[in-house]
Amino acid sequence: MTKTSEKITKAIVENTEEAATRGDELRQAAAGVASAVSAGSKAYAVGVGEIGRTIFRFGKETLDEAMQHGKASLNAKSMREMAELQVSFAQHRIETSAAHAQEVVELARAKSEDVIEPIVDLVKSKKAA
Repeated sequence: MTKTSEKITKAIVENTEEAATRGDELRQAAAGVASAVSAGSKAYAVGVGEIGRTIFRFGKETLDEAMQHGKASLNAKSMREMAELQVSFAQHRIETSAAHAQEVVELARAKSEDVIEPIVDLVKSKKAA
């Protein structure tokens, strides 16, 4: 073998080893991204389910209260009592609806953080590396 062919062979071997190392690094990075996206997707599904159950619970509560209010309204002994029931029910529903809305907003924020946490962790670990 001539010196030129030895240099070429050596360069090919070095470049092949470097390419293999980069390929391994790319595969590891892709696996990390896939894992983070998968964990985020699972957290998303859990969060949507929990938010849905919460909203359903609020709806059931509202329906139950409306039924009770309807029964109480039918049993009112005067127009004054009926008006007082209406005002009381309306005030209660407004306050309760505001509290429910706040709870849904807080739950959605918390679940959104759960969704992006795996990706944030991946980015932080890559910056530290």
